[in-house]
Amino acid sequence: MHNHNALLEIVDCTDHCAEGNKNDAQYIADTMKPYIMKLDPTKQCVDFVIFDGVSNVQKGGNILEAYDTHITSVHGACHNASLICQDVTEQPEV
Repeated sequence: MHNHNALLEIVDCTDHCAEGNKNDAQYIADTMKPYIMKLDPTKQCVDFVIFDGVSNVQKGGNILEAYDTHITSVHGACHNASLICQDVTEQPEV
């Protein structure tokens, strides 16, 4: 299968956090692994993932890189753009 880009899944972590858990790097990586394995069980196709720029999410991307050495993880601009908008408009994050 050749897919230039794909949204793997949107995961609602509300229940996880309501139980007192945190969205730490390991949780982020463990949450994404099943979706990556479903898309690419032989670890031949998925080679690039983009996450939010928050540090725990970036660390989760680093864990995925260690899990599958074909994967490169980078941060998207969404979080940074939101922070810039907050600074400019003096409004809460978008």
